[in-house]
Amino acid sequence: MFHQKRFGRKISVPSTIEIKRDLMDMAHADTVVTLFKGRGVTNDEFKTMVSGLVADDLLSPDRAQRLTLRFARADAENAGPAS
Repeated sequence: MFHQKRFGRKISVPSTIEIKRDLMDMAHADTVVTLFKGRGVTNDEFKTMVSGLVADDLLSPDRAQRLTLRFARADAENAGPAS
């Protein structure tokens, strides 16, 4: 067997539980975005609702940012390329 040299540092891989939790968080975010988009909520209204939840300590600022970014991306995804 050849002698192998390793360069750089070892990168840690998240556990299976962490990966599953992140996937569930993304699925829940998609559900929330779909629900509010279906009700005709605008981007500014959604930001106001989320900031209210953060002010009441019902939602962490990190999750709030992820939700608002996902909500804004949903507009771009639905618009698609112009024909």
